[in-house]
Amino acid sequence: MNAAEHLEQHLGPMARGWSSISCPDVEACLFKALPFDGIDTLVTLGLSDQVLAMSDGRSVRQELLITLPHDKPVDRFAKLLLHVAERLREGGRALLRGEVVALESQIIDERSARPLYTSMPVVFPEALATLRDTSPPTVFVWLFPLLPTEAALVESAGWNDFEDRLASAQPDLFDLTRKAVV
Repeated sequence: MNAAEHLEQHLGPMARGWSSISCPDVEACLFKALPFDGIDTLVTLGLSDQVLAMSDGRSVRQELLITLPHDKPVDRFAKLLLHVAERLREGGRALLRGEVVALESQIIDERSARPLYTSMPVVFPEALATLRDTSPPTVFVWLFPLLPTEAALVESAGWNDFEDRLASAQPDLFDLTRKAVV
């Protein structure tokens, strides 16, 4: 099974796709009303064609997911996802769980959330997280916006502390105007 078949098996049919002139072999694919009604998901497709290095000497393939309310500007988020994928391709380095991905511009207009947080796609069926039919396996990384105080906490105290706070506070991570957990 390839990455496209894996996505369709777990997310259903793709509603729309975007590509980039600077990274034409990677697409951003839209899946509507997933993982819940009112929430849409964008996923890269093609990033996993390149093996990425991990800090411990291992390697992995990755695809990126981002979720957003269906009333948000999907074109802007598709462009953002393609931008992050292009940076990964250029650097040849995989994103690790709990990593803060700095961005050059604001993600949303309503708040000053700039960085993205990398996590396991826990809001999706567990089987989506890893495609084992590739070598090395393809891991699907969920990206969601952080607020500046949250990014500072991850940098100072580590991702375990931040995820503990997320578990306690149970914020709506699909709400792009949510309040910080710290």
